[in-house]
Amino acid sequence: MASSARGITAMDKDRSDSLAQMHLVKILRAYILQMVTEVPGYKALLLDKDTMRVSSTQFGRTELAEHNVVQIERLDSNDSKEHLELKAVCFLRPTRENVTMLKRELREPRYQSYHLYFTNLVSQMHIQDLAEADAAKEQVQQMQEFYGDFVALDVHHFMVPVPCNEVLINPRAAAAFGASEFEAVDRLVQGLSALFLALRRRPVIRYQRTSDAAKRLAEGLYTLTYKQQPGVFDFGSRSSPVVLLLDRTDDPLTPLLTQWTYQAMIHELIGIRDNRAVLTSSKVAEQYREVVVDPASDDFYKRHLYSNYGEVGLSVKELVDKFSTASAQHKQLNSLEDMRRFVLEHSDFSRAQSNVTKHVNIVTQLSEEVSRHNLMDVSTVGASCLGVKITGAMHGLADTLS
Repeated sequence: MASSARGITAMDKDRSDSLAQMHLVKILRAYILQMVTEVPGYKALLLDKDTMRVSSTQFGRTELAEHNVVQIERLDSNDSKEHLELKAVCFLRPTRENVTMLKRELREPRYQSYHLYFTNLVSQMHIQDLAEADAAKEQVQQMQEFYGDFVALDVHHFMVPVPCNEVLINPRAAAAFGASEFEAVDRLVQGLSALFLALRRRPVIRYQRTSDAAKRLAEGLYTLTYKQQPGVFDFGSRSSPVVLLLDRTDDPLTPLLTQWTYQAMIHELIGIRDNRAVLTSSKVAEQYREVVVDPASDDFYKRHLYSNYGEVGLSVKELVDKFSTASAQHKQLNSLEDMRRFVLEHSDFSRAQSNVTKHVNIVTQLSEEVSRHNLMDVSTVGASCLGVKITGAMHGLADTLS
């Protein structure tokens, strides 16, 4: 094994700015960019099921291809084909399962060389196991810890991909899902610890005393950051953020309220997973059903994340009108200059067409869901029960958007 390094490598100005702003998207993108740029030549990106989600929310295949990433593969794919012309960039969680598969890979290497990047702290036992597996061929060129053990959905919003997180809400569901509350809490500790290592800050931990799950999570995070690895989490004079751990089950009232802002409606009525949504309306053509809802790449979505249902409907109508005007202009190709302008603006025109189609389809399905579940009436009843006043204007919006 050629080299091993712990911690975050030297950062350029963008990385420093990202840390100062606690900009989670930029931090994760910087990690992945460093991986694929510091390894020269053509390469393959080896991922596990969690880092596949981490990577796909930040980069598409086209953007990775610009950095000579010509293949993306899951470590557990059991592919036996050799790719000796490629270097393997491995972005993996340091789990026992991943280390076992990586040892098997190193004993019978399929790639020219291996560059290992783990999303969290790697135990000395795992390092020793990998060194022994690599001893015969010596294909590992470097090993580093890049703390990306969480999925950044936008600038300040992240999630830890916990399998079967239902057990945190209903511990009795553990048998049905084959997982325990302790496993879910342990995964949250790993994800949160990686987050604070990425931010280079040791948190001050506060938790809800009446919740056993919140208490276990707080104790696990405290033990790791203040007792087991105090040196790793010591970042000197940097300010310490407060992490507040609350139990969602202690709020039975908020779920009674119907959400009327754009992002919340998509999440609740359609479902968002890793900034992607799948539309099921029969009015939406098959090729348009999977859509990306990412504020980083969609200005309309970014502007209307927190706009209410009515405002979004009117804005989508304005978007359609604007596109119709542009489309009519593109059809008038009466001169060589018109054709030249059309060629130059074609990519922007196609992008605008795709964006208009996406948001029209989303609003179409939202309108169907509102009508199917009588959400206007349900919202009124729920708000009345909680003493929340709903403006009369909201009830006139259903006809506009239906």
